[in-house]
Amino acid sequence: MGKDKVKMTIFSISNRCYNYPPFDQIELGSSIFYDKQTGKVRNIDCNNKKEDEYTIVIKSFRDKLYALFKKDKETWDEEDTFLMKAVSDYLPLAMKYIMKLKNLEEESPDLFHYAFIVPSKWEEEIRDDIIRPIFVQSGLISNEDHQDRLLFFSDIESIFYRYSFERGDNTILCRITPDEGKVDIKFDLIQTSSTLYNFPNAKLFPKVMKSSSVSVIADDIEDRIAHFLRINLFYVATDDDRVRNPLKRFLKSKLVPFYEDWIIEDIMEQMNRWPLPPLDEEDMKRYTETNPWIIFQKSWMLTENQKQFIMTLSPLSVCAGISSFLFSDLNDMISNNSIKSYKFLLVMDEYSCKFDPFEKMTLTWLEYILEYNRRSLNYIVTNIDPLESDTTPSFLLAGAGISIFEAVQHSDMYCKPRIIQSEDSTASSSVFRNSKPDAIVNLDISLGSTLLTYSLLNEDGLIQQIFDHNDLIADNLPPLGRFYTFSNATTLNVKEQFIPFAERYLLGDLADFTADDGISIKKDLLFEMKALLNKELSNGEVLISTYKPKYINAFVLMYMIYIKEEILNKLPDHLISDHTDMKIGYAISIEAMLLNNTIGTKDILQDIIFASGLVPKDNDSKKLRITTQGERILPAIQKSLKLELSLKSYFLVCQLHEDYVQLSLHQVVTTPSSEEEEQESIIVQDEILDIPNIYDSLCTSMWQNLVQDSSLIELCEMHITSDDNKILDLFSSNTKTEFFANLKGHISDNVRVVLQNNLGTQSTTDTHAVKLNISCNCKVRLTTADIIDVSFTPVLQDIACTLSASFLNTELFGNYTNVDYMFSFVRFSSNPQLQYAFSKILEEEADDFNLELGIDTSCLLVPELFSQLLQPVISQRPLCYKDFEIGALQQVCSENYIYTDLKR
Repeated sequence: MGKDKVKMTIFSISNRCYNYPPFDQIELGSSIFYDKQTGKVRNIDCNNKKEDEYTIVIKSFRDKLYALFKKDKETWDEEDTFLMKAVSDYLPLAMKYIMKLKNLEEESPDLFHYAFIVPSKWEEEIRDDIIRPIFVQSGLISNEDHQDRLLFFSDIESIFYRYSFERGDNTILCRITPDEGKVDIKFDLIQTSSTLYNFPNAKLFPKVMKSSSVSVIADDIEDRIAHFLRINLFYVATDDDRVRNPLKRFLKSKLVPFYEDWIIEDIMEQMNRWPLPPLDEEDMKRYTETNPWIIFQKSWMLTENQKQFIMTLSPLSVCAGISSFLFSDLNDMISNNSIKSYKFLLVMDEYSCKFDPFEKMTLTWLEYILEYNRRSLNYIVTNIDPLESDTTPSFLLAGAGISIFEAVQHSDMYCKPRIIQSEDSTASSSVFRNSKPDAIVNLDISLGSTLLTYSLLNEDGLIQQIFDHNDLIADNLPPLGRFYTFSNATTLNVKEQFIPFAERYLLGDLADFTADDGISIKKDLLFEMKALLNKELSNGEVLISTYKPKYINAFVLMYMIYIKEEILNKLPDHLISDHTDMKIGYAISIEAMLLNNTIGTKDILQDIIFASGLVPKDNDSKKLRITTQGERILPAIQKSLKLELSLKSYFLVCQLHEDYVQLSLHQVVTTPSSEEEEQESIIVQDEILDIPNIYDSLCTSMWQNLVQDSSLIELCEMHITSDDNKILDLFSSNTKTEFFANLKGHISDNVRVVLQNNLGTQSTTDTHAVKLNISCNCKVRLTTADIIDVSFTPVLQDIACTLSASFLNTELFGNYTNVDYMFSFVRFSSNPQLQYAFSKILEEEADDFNLELGIDTSCLLVPELFSQLLQPVISQRPLCYKDFEIGALQQVCSENYIYTDLKR
């Protein structure tokens, strides 16, 4: 909003990436035209219309607003109130205009934030006393909005955000501004010592330490140059009283004052005819030697001394001759200061007004003079090359844009997120409308296991009865990992008869599946599914492999149908009879690797579950929520560790599987309003990193140690008397394979003893014998310390190094600077003692690597195992209860900014 023009632009910040210039500016007139009869705005984009009997015209309202600010509010009259209304009417119309011009759909004002560039000479109070109330009156913002809904930037801030300054820099900003026949020169001493926002690489905020200004008219410079020429060509000092006599008397010249003025005007005309040469002294000397700046004219009839002066005349000598001009103003900016080093930034302030072409030479001379004065100061004053020669509105908008994105980054890190109610929650398939669940079914699906629990709730949502996995599922339910392998492609390994079974029943209409009651499955088909899931091969049965997605999905469908039948068969009769009336929430959690490589997406899995009948579709009493494992883990972690996380902070959940690591970066998005309320988080980035197989790595580490030091091997009677060559046979590839199998089994079967030894309940010197092979009785005697130091620690050190490196790798989490915690879980073993031992070592090693790499992230061990955290507990609410009651938070596209600048 300027004196004659208003510059506006609009851009999206949803991608959090700012590249200048990302937009075009729209220019509008700063006049408002009202229809006297209707009182409505007729036009906002014409400065040439005049007021008549039908129209009220308010022109150049920017200056009027500043004048209004200077008045006492109690003295405002109708004209002042009308001005506020006029500008508030102007802003929404300008918004509609720019959106139409940009071919943007008209959106709700709530989707926009605004930024406003104001002159630095304006008092800060005008922002909240005048500008913000106008935005509120316009309906673009409200008084209840956060203050950052409308951001303000001064022109100085916008200039400095376009440059890179070091902390502690002191800069003299000099702005040259033409203004109606004169030129204003503004000096500001600016210090950049701190940032506005507290995050890495934030721009340093410009703090104005001292300011001054001086006005110059074009005749001032011309008169000073003419005076300089006159005293050097036609005057000379002749007495102690410094009375100067004309040079013509000394030289007996016939020149009279009229001709002197004519020669000076002719010389100055030549000065203004061509571009000025470089100001650098060496460059200037070379230039004047080959190309005299002023060409001597014979008609001037000057002496040889005068001619020599003209031939050596240069802008540098002119600046030296009038050096006192503006020098004191510049010197005052840095006098009485202990600082001796400054930067100097000289810009043409096109932002404040338009340039008059006839003033161009005056402005160029001012640049020369100021640059000469800078070099003449008794300080180290380093020049800054301007990014652009003129401080244009585009330049300022770019600087403000940088600051806007810093405000967005600050908001992302620290400000409380806006929680918006989903518009389709009444028709949600995952939230009970105006109700609460009576029971919750938890189904956790991993490659290594499938676990099911059924929890009955009381009126307060507390669990009053639990049917665990053994109550509901037969022992013959194998995990899905037994049927799928993942390499370059997903492979389904099943009995040969599955293919015709799928073609007949699963890939078409499922009506043939159900019995006469319309709910259960036909008995013969149920037996056939059990046979297909049975890992034992009967006579004549063979396994086949298929890569076809239709069979991969069909097998999951059969798996879900079988689980549904198991639940129906195992639940008590009173629950089955009421099954259709109870409000049941089905919480399905699935291993991300399994989901990604088989079904693909949650939506496809949801369709499969609906098709299986496990959860009826479009049923108000049955709701389904699908998450990946670890997605809703924060309440469980906080409950275990009694830990409260700061809003907008990040934490990393590490799930260590046998041959990969899943890393899920969470951001905390709520703060609890009471002790009972849980904090919530969303996953902002999910990564799966392949690692060497854990068990193979443990065995390899131990084997390499045995090869280097065989003292741990207890030889059998056959080998103890053998020569060295036969002992070397113990390290054959066959022995290695057999030892790997024996050591894996020993770790799984005896890890409880190992862990107890490590905890000090038994001696750590007790040994455990592991057979070396099956062909002899040679054994490897391992103490607890051997197993931990030789196998566990080296392998987990490599994994911990990978985890720590993920905080530095920008393709992973290197762009996040405030990851407070890492919580690790071991997911590849069902033995809780082994999981705890691995987690403890991993925590210690990761902490060591983080300390070494300067990573400020704490690695914490959760005492409970992952599966234990999610287990339902009598007289407590299920972790997913709130999700079924009111829903879960999801990240949505962020808001947009529109901003304008004050152009004089």
